[in-house]
Amino acid sequence: MTAMPDPSSQAPGLHDQSEACFRQLFAQSPIASLLVNRDGLVVDFNTSAADLLMIDPAMRSKPDLPGYVTKEQQSDLMDALQVVHQGEPSQTVDLTLNLASGQSLPLRLVIMPVPDDKSLLMVTLFDLQGHARSNKVLSQLAYYDQLTGLPNRLLFNDRLRWAIRDARRRDELMAVMMIDLDHFKNVNDTLGHEAGDELLKIVSGKMLASLRDSDTLSRLSGDEFALLMQHVSDSTAAKTAAERLLETIAESCEIDGRQVRVSGSIGICMYPEDAETADTLLHNADIAMYMAKTAGRNQSAFFNESMREQAARQSEMEDGLRRALEQNNLELFYQPVVDSDRCRIISVEALLRWKPDGGDVVPAGDFFSVAERIGLCSEFSDWALRNACLQMKIWLDQGLLERFEDLTVSVNLSYSQLIDKDLVKSVRRALSLSSLPASYLAVEVTESSLKDENPQIANNLRALRDLGVSLNLDDFSEGFSSLQKISGIPFKILKIDQIMTKVFFNNPSGEALLEALLNLAHILGLEVVAEGIESQETYSWFREHQCDGVQGFYFCRPLPAMEMEMLLELPQLS
Repeated sequence: MTAMPDPSSQAPGLHDQSEACFRQLFAQSPIASLLVNRDGLVVDFNTSAADLLMIDPAMRSKPDLPGYVTKEQQSDLMDALQVVHQGEPSQTVDLTLNLASGQSLPLRLVIMPVPDDKSLLMVTLFDLQGHARSNKVLSQLAYYDQLTGLPNRLLFNDRLRWAIRDARRRDELMAVMMIDLDHFKNVNDTLGHEAGDELLKIVSGKMLASLRDSDTLSRLSGDEFALLMQHVSDSTAAKTAAERLLETIAESCEIDGRQVRVSGSIGICMYPEDAETADTLLHNADIAMYMAKTAGRNQSAFFNESMREQAARQSEMEDGLRRALEQNNLELFYQPVVDSDRCRIISVEALLRWKPDGGDVVPAGDFFSVAERIGLCSEFSDWALRNACLQMKIWLDQGLLERFEDLTVSVNLSYSQLIDKDLVKSVRRALSLSSLPASYLAVEVTESSLKDENPQIANNLRALRDLGVSLNLDDFSEGFSSLQKISGIPFKILKIDQIMTKVFFNNPSGEALLEALLNLAHILGLEVVAEGIESQETYSWFREHQCDGVQGFYFCRPLPAMEMEMLLELPQLS
């Protein structure tokens, strides 16, 4: 029988390998570690320990670990060393080491036996200052917004609950505001998300600088902020602070060499008048902010109970609009533009309508801002473009357009479409889908959409004109200064806003200014259409002053496609 090898004969080799492995791991460990004897004399140390304790690796004499600590702590250290030397698996002790540089270093020492060497102990050092710094970093991540450095929702809610208790104890007033930047999505869409982030940092810094030290400004998410104002004397003080914030937000910011402007909408809720709990204060402030946006943006609004019902109706509208496309609840109405001299139709404008379940037809002016807020603006506008082209092709195939000279269907473009680099592709697809020649299509652009002078808008409009699509400048109201701004865009028609039509006729010098505007537009090669014609008197004035076209209830209200078709069959409007 063959004898098995005696394990003891191989032990020295295994021991050598084990010790070499341990030494290698010890030396290369990123954790500061010492090898000490039972009296605390340092036998060896790794590079991490040398860096932490500022030990010169070339020094001949090894440091004495107890010599680093005060006499009061030496007994704790020695007791821990002895306990592990006598067989305990480990001991932990927190000490303050006094380095040669004079620096005091709070450390946690974890003492363990060294494998295969009972004469040595390994002491691992953990920097408690570094631990505190880590906790600070974790706290920063947990409670502060990483982009703006403002308190986040979690910290804001905590401070709000504390502030409520304090205000209740002191019997004081307090204001909570919700702040939202208007049309912030347009900045991301036009300039990119990096520019959007930069704008958020600039605006948040300006808002913070305009507030008191005792106020808490928080970024909740995206472009939504919240403000906590303690020790408020009355609602007037809160209103003043909100107006100051609106002015600050509206200040121009330079980003990537461009001047960028946004506005804000603010909702204000007062404690304890409007609410007494954190959740209700925030909810009511949010409702008020929503109402401020609905009322036209760039303003503030105080919460009141009637807003709840308004907010509920708005929420119901949002839900209905989200279902509008899939439930086929959208429709196009058409309103003619009439030649002011011959009373013949020269174009038709496609106007979007919404038909909520069981409700009356709603014009775009009553719901489009809501659709814009919930991100449906582009979808609705694209739907209107496609269906207007399809309807126009049906009338063309039916021969209804043969007796009209250059009759077009005009479609309103939203701002989100105008800044979309794929707008021309979308228009080309709509024309291709319907097989409608481009010469039968006109797009209408509001004067307000050109205010920021975004180069993408001008590029898109020039490309559409090159495609054969006519361009109309809609809702013209600012007068002569705007004509210079649009000189580089090949508009065909200028449409005077119906509000301005009324303003001109109610102003002593209005008719003279309006006549001058008509003459200047004609000199610039633009045809002019007056909107909002509701009386024989107004129509007669525009006809006498060579306005090219008129549009309004005096001639015809917007009509469904079938009724518009019947109107196209008439020789002229009377």
